[in-house]
Amino acid sequence: MPPTLRVECSTGFRSRNCISLVHLGPSWFGERGFNARRETIYNGELNADNANDVEFDAYHVSNLRLGYDRFSSGWEFAAFVGINNLFDESYNNNIRINAFGGRYFEPAPERNAFAGFTLRRKFSGRGQPIKPD
Repeated sequence: MPPTLRVECSTGFRSRNCISLVHLGPSWFGERGFNARRETIYNGELNADNANDVEFDAYHVSNLRLGYDRFSSGWEFAAFVGINNLFDESYNNNIRINAFGGRYFEPAPERNAFAGFTLRRKFSGRGQPIKPD
C-alpha cells in the first residue's frame, strides 16, 4: 500500500462577535508503519465579557506527532513521540467569560514534549487469540 496523506479540517464561526476557529490536521501514513501528524489551530479574537470591554488576541498553535505502528500475529505495537505548541506560542488556553474579579484568562502550557507506546493483544469473540494472517 503506498503512503497516504489525510487532511482533516474543521471551522467554526460565532455570529455575534465574528469569532473564528480553524483546525487543520494533515496526517501521513507510510508503507512500513511510520506515520506523522501536524495539527495547526487558529483561534480568532474573542471578547471576554458581555460589554465587549475585555478582549484576548487571536493565536496560532502547531503540534507535531511522529509514530510507528506494527501488527503481527494478533498483536499491535505502537510507539509515538510528539511536541505540543511547537513554536512556543504564548496564548490563553481557557477564557472564563464574565469571570468575577477580572480573572478571565488561564495561560496555556509552553512548548512541551510527550512520548508513549501501546502494546495490545486482539482476541476473537470467544476470548481466543486471533490466528495470524
